[in-house]
Amino acid sequence: MIWMIGKNLVIGFLPMFLVLAFAWFKKIPIKQTAKLSWPLWALASFVPYNGIFFNWSAMHEFAWLAFGLFACIAITIYMLPLFDKKLLKQLLLTTSILSLLQYYAINLPGNVNWKGERYDDQKQLGNWVRLHTDTALLIFTNFSNDKVVEFYSKRTFNTAQSLDAAIALAKSFGVDRGIWIEVNNLKVERAVRFFPPISR
Repeated sequence: MIWMIGKNLVIGFLPMFLVLAFAWFKKIPIKQTAKLSWPLWALASFVPYNGIFFNWSAMHEFAWLAFGLFACIAITIYMLPLFDKKLLKQLLLTTSILSLLQYYAINLPGNVNWKGERYDDQKQLGNWVRLHTDTALLIFTNFSNDKVVEFYSKRTFNTAQSLDAAIALAKSFGVDRGIWIEVNNLKVERAVRFFPPISR
């Protein structure tokens, strides 16, 4: 999760970190103030927030938006005034170009991303579930409940580790039938209806 947090910070705020690295290399000091003003207090708030919600911070880069906003404000107030105008223009141009390159490297134009995965995989999985499942049956799946897939399928899912676990879970609900959908890499590997007696 620490590696994922590092990845999220680089993906979300690489230009900001490059400005900080440049300032450190050039030995540009951060402006000292007599007292801590609100940007620094606001920036400090990300420590308890992202620390308490550590798993959330690892899973989602947008969990760091507050950090990014207040870090940008703090850098603008305490550091950028120390740069000359020519240097500021060069930094703006460089960070803008890098931001665009980074965006298009991560979000390649076309139907697939840089990993070769389709951008609409979740939509396709949801549509498959919607078109191929009986609405009278509860859905049990090994796929972690994903609200995007649930939205496209117009169904809600119950998560289980295996078909046997799904059957046991159904019985605990007081239900003796359902459908087990096994998903791997956003693709349906098998779909099994179970009724009494259980058929596999």
